[in-house]
Amino acid sequence: MLLHLPLQPRLPQFPVKRFVLYGLIDAKKMRSYLLLTLLLILGFIWSCKPDDNVLESDLKALQFSADTLTFDTVFTTIGSVTRWITIYNPTNRDMVLDEIRLADQANGIFRLNINGIPGNQASKVLIPSKDSIYIFAEVTVDPNNASNPLVIYDQIDCRIGTTIRSATLQAWGQDAYFHFGEVLRNQTITWASDKPHVVLRNDSFPGLGIDSFSSLTIPPGSEIYVQNGAGIFVDGDLTIGDASSQDSVIIQSDRIENPPAFPLDDLPGQWFGIVLFGGSTADIGHTVINESTYGVMGRFALANDFSGFIDDAGRPTINLDRVTIKNAQVSALLALNSTINAVNCEFFSAGGQLVSLAIGGDYTFSHCTMYNSGISGSSRDAPLLGISNQASNQGTGAIHPSGIENVEFTNCIINGSLPDEVEVIAEDSLTIQLSHCLIRSQNLINASITSQCIFNELPGFVDPGLRNFKLMETSVARDAGMSLGVLVDRGNQARDGTPDVGCWEYQ
Repeated sequence: MLLHLPLQPRLPQFPVKRFVLYGLIDAKKMRSYLLLTLLLILGFIWSCKPDDNVLESDLKALQFSADTLTFDTVFTTIGSVTRWITIYNPTNRDMVLDEIRLADQANGIFRLNINGIPGNQASKVLIPSKDSIYIFAEVTVDPNNASNPLVIYDQIDCRIGTTIRSATLQAWGQDAYFHFGEVLRNQTITWASDKPHVVLRNDSFPGLGIDSFSSLTIPPGSEIYVQNGAGIFVDGDLTIGDASSQDSVIIQSDRIENPPAFPLDDLPGQWFGIVLFGGSTADIGHTVINESTYGVMGRFALANDFSGFIDDAGRPTINLDRVTIKNAQVSALLALNSTINAVNCEFFSAGGQLVSLAIGGDYTFSHCTMYNSGISGSSRDAPLLGISNQASNQGTGAIHPSGIENVEFTNCIINGSLPDEVEVIAEDSLTIQLSHCLIRSQNLINASITSQCIFNELPGFVDPGLRNFKLMETSVARDAGMSLGVLVDRGNQARDGTPDVGCWEYQ
């Protein structure tokens, strides 16, 4: 719709009586009134314009959102996330800064975007009254071939005249071993643990690959960081950590900076996961796997086509001892026709089924703690534990049954936010036994597949909200287990003769 305005403005209509009562206004007075009105209007317009005569002392009035902008920690050669500061003008007039610039423009480490304009320097920057501008910063740290972190400093200078106010830029850089779409072919490799290892994807391969003739050992104390979209794909043999070692292995996303406005700590789905193909093996001990889509996947199903898994003798074998898998976007542990032996393991926080076992296999879980209340930003309707000897292909609806040889859960905690946290879909060929477990379930009460289990009692965790799944003194899981010869718990503390249920022994 067009808005039609009159060609000339319409003046206010004054009643005739007003002129009669107060007398007519002579022409000279009218000109004075009009001049005064014009001056007021011009003054208002002028007050809305930036003040080109900003005093150097006005710089002190500006308010910076932070004195120091810190990047912690950035791997060498890999750019950081974007962080920012704001500069607020609290005064009643607009200000124009003569210059905003990066102090050391030659180092090429820090990069700025000044109020939406890329570049490390800008002139005549307007900050309106009662308003702010944004300065965005990124950093790329050069390699220094050192095992210890290094600190790099620069600053953002804001100048009016000869007066300068600055905000410090600080980056903690860490050199590392980088694996760009690397595939081990007919090799036996042991990684060094003196520096972190960063797994990156490229156009030829999405992460790190181990072929069927190769083996990789990642020693205790190693730190592994994996790029978004990348994963570790095993067709041979993989050894990570050592259950008897005091030093753990950490595997997580490569984005370890933690800007307050967008925290990256424990954000699910930042990398794909560890995937094992048929005939491969993985021995994982004293390890924490965090922030993946799938923590560990036994068999890889392309487009949910499971037909190749039926009666396949080449199962992957996965041994987990003192392993924590947490904050998985889909599942912490997904096994398709695999062999898994898990002891003293802790699985928590997934968007789908925390542990899913399907289409054949042999599965033994002892002294494991499983808890799921979902992940931030998504609803949860799938039970924590799913056990099935069936699967349907995407699009076709075909069912592929395959008998699971054995499923055993002993001395395990299976608990979460849903009223029933166990789902079993199986034919008669499925053999399953849950013994001396603490289970949140309505369907399994008095079921033949359970023995000496405790149902629908609170586990008595110290603080599940803070991911502390150790047992309180009053926990019903205390002394409720059976002896399995597992002498230590998840924290490598001794178990007594009447062990507690779950991966933690009350101390």
